[in-house]
Amino acid sequence: MTLYFDQDCFFCKRMMGLFRRLAGFPAGTQYRPCQSDPAMLALMERENSWVFVADGQPPAFKFEAICQVLSYSHRGAWLVPMMRWPWVHRLGTRLYEWMAAHRTQLSPWTAWLPIDLDLAEPNLETVHPVSELPS
Repeated sequence: MTLYFDQDCFFCKRMMGLFRRLAGFPAGTQYRPCQSDPAMLALMERENSWVFVADGQPPAFKFEAICQVLSYSHRGAWLVPMMRWPWVHRLGTRLYEWMAAHRTQLSPWTAWLPIDLDLAEPNLETVHPVSELPS
C-alpha cells in the first residue's frame, strides 16, 4: 500500500509523520510525495486530498482514505467500523475538507510535534524526533 501526500505542505508532512507513527502500518508501506507521480499529483490536486492506493483497489481520498488506511493498521483497525457509520463518515469528511482548506494556517500548530517524515527509508523507524534529525 502507498500513501501519497503533498511534499510542499509542511502541515501535510507533519500529519503524515504523526499518522505513520501512531497507526502502526505493516512493513513495506510506502510514503511518497504526490509530486513523484504525475497521475497521483493530478488526483491530489483534483480532490484536494492525500491519496491512498492499495493493490487491486481504486484510490481513496479524504476521510475514506483514513478509514482504508486504518483498516490495515494493527493499532487502528478496530476504529474503522465506527468511522464508517454514516454520520461519523460525513463529519470526518467535513473535518478533513476544512483542514485541507486551512492547512497553511494550521501548519504553525503542528510545529511542536516532535516528529518529521523521513522518506529515505520505507519503514517506521524513519520517523525521528526533530532533535535527532541531521542538520
